[in-house]
Amino acid sequence: MPVFTPLQISKLIGLAQKNRIAPVYLFIGPEHICKEKAKEIFNVLKEKKAISETYDLKEKEDKKEFLNIKGYQEGLFGTKKVFFVLGAENLSEKKGEEIVESCKKSTLFTWFFIAETFPEEHPLYKFALEKGAVIPFYTKRKEDFLESELIGTLKQHGKVMDRNTAQLFISLVGEDYNHFKNELEKLVFYVEDKHTITQEDVLSVVVPLESALLYLLGDYIFTETPEKCYHLLQNLLDNKVEPPLILGYLYRFFKRIQIFQEVLKKYPELEKE
Repeated sequence: MPVFTPLQISKLIGLAQKNRIAPVYLFIGPEHICKEKAKEIFNVLKEKKAISETYDLKEKEDKKEFLNIKGYQEGLFGTKKVFFVLGAENLSEKKGEEIVESCKKSTLFTWFFIAETFPEEHPLYKFALEKGAVIPFYTKRKEDFLESELIGTLKQHGKVMDRNTAQLFISLVGEDYNHFKNELEKLVFYVEDKHTITQEDVLSVVVPLESALLYLLGDYIFTETPEKCYHLLQNLLDNKVEPPLILGYLYRFFKRIQIFQEVLKKYPELEKE
């Protein structure tokens, strides 16, 4: 298997469901994101009654125990075994070579490695590139990853949304991946058989993070109609956002505008910038 992009995770899941399982899956990037995406494949193997073990190589005791395991010996008993390894950037080349040799001797076990970074010259990387799957989550901006994840998920469900709607959704859910995933699943369920998701759909069901709330309210006050502002506020109340929280954000927002106006009066040259 070659290098796979995050959008191709669904392909790897489909292959696993058909028992076309790689000996090594190497996820490279932010741990919390890689961990969630790896579990989508990992759970397929667990459903097939595979035995699993998890290690975090950032933890001293876990690392010590991990150095003593011999996956290929345990796999000889006929039961599929899956190892889920976090902090794989701490994996030595020597241990990597040992794992590669074990993969060549038996197909009864599979390794999932989650690493913040991983050198291409590492024996395990070379083996994953040739016989397994390398899934890098490299991106200059987190928003780029969330946008690609959004597109991929919508495609899986036969849905589409225009760029403005996508930007609205991402601005609402912020950079918290778990919140992003939960709200996207809720949105897809909400629209049911509808093909195109609109901004109205997003505003009707998505609950914004608190960090996005002030920006959203302020933006709507100056750019949208009173009806849309009312609809947004009603949605926030329906989703159990407390009125004092909303009022507090609005107060701070207008207070900042007042302070900004006072600064402009004191330094009028800034208005030309």
